[in-house]
Amino acid sequence: MEENKNNQNLDTPTPEFESNAARRLRLLGIENDDKIHDTEVEIKKGNFFSNLWYKHKWAVIISAFFIILAIALLCTIIFKDRPDLRISYNGPFEIKSSEYHKITRAFENLIDDYDGDGEIEVTLTQNRYRTAEEKKDADRESSKDGNFEFDESKIYSDDDITPVSNSLRMSEYNLVLIDKELYDKLKNNFCTLEEILVEDAEKYKDISYGDCGIYLKQTKFGMLNKDLAFLPNDTIIAICKPAMFDKNLDNEFDALKKILTYEQE
Repeated sequence: MEENKNNQNLDTPTPEFESNAARRLRLLGIENDDKIHDTEVEIKKGNFFSNLWYKHKWAVIISAFFIILAIALLCTIIFKDRPDLRISYNGPFEIKSSEYHKITRAFENLIDDYDGDGEIEVTLTQNRYRTAEEKKDADRESSKDGNFEFDESKIYSDDDITPVSNSLRMSEYNLVLIDKELYDKLKNNFCTLEEILVEDAEKYKDISYGDCGIYLKQTKFGMLNKDLAFLPNDTIIAICKPAMFDKNLDNEFDALKKILTYEQE
């Protein structure tokens, strides 16, 4: 009897596209009612997702994780709070943590509420750039007193200023306070005063530096504002050209105009 049963199983026609698991069940004389092990033909009839989860569940889980992560990051970028103005200081001078607020406060008292949210917010980023020689001198002075501290400033080469240039132009802050020597090396990255001020550019020739810069400390805003007194006298204010995409610079242009027409209340 058992032999006849086995022969009957062997004589049963093999279904087209039969899976190995289904074949084992058939040879054992067990009815294949497990949807997870359906044949390819049955998959086409509507059991695709059951088999997808069974065969590729880890791929599905990992893919879902990265999709959710990408959506979360995108939402953060779209809905994050954006300040009215972003500025940066670029040069060897170190702005102490207690002085950050002084600079942002000075500009917050100067500009308008550009985004119309009822608040005026300015953010400041510090990029400490030094030549290799300047860094060696600073490290040497620090080590004399036995109080050597790691110098976190970024180094640029006199022969290649490209990394600094790219960093400035691809950043989100276009209004910059910059060291005079560094400005000389990056002057092609800035908007000209004629672009910003048009016919009024000639009026500020005495306090301008090059075609694009203004001496901050020679403006009334820089001279009369105590919150900016600690900045070096050769600090230049300029506006970077956007490199990655066409960005509206109306806020930056307006801020520079307010600096030049500043009257202390």
